[in-house]
Amino acid sequence: ARAQTRPTETTGVQGGSHAEFAAGLAGGYGEVLCAGGTVREVKMETWVNPETLTWTVLMVHADGKACMIASGNDFSGAPNA
Repeated sequence: ARAQTRPTETTGVQGGSHAEFAAGLAGGYGEVLCAGGTVREVKMETWVNPETLTWTVLMVHADGKACMIASGNDFSGAPNA
């Protein structure tokens, strides 16, 4: 399968609700939550499509707001489908 290209790869940080981002990443890009961790009360999440190797990094605040801080192609270490 061919990796999808996002217009957000070069446009910088985008914000919205975590629920909207999660639905869009899963439904639109086939990405699944691959890894996460907390940094000073902010959760960092890495979403990956294990087939196309697209990836997205979200920063999620306690109030449910999220920012997409990076996305791209050719993820290394993708989970198995």
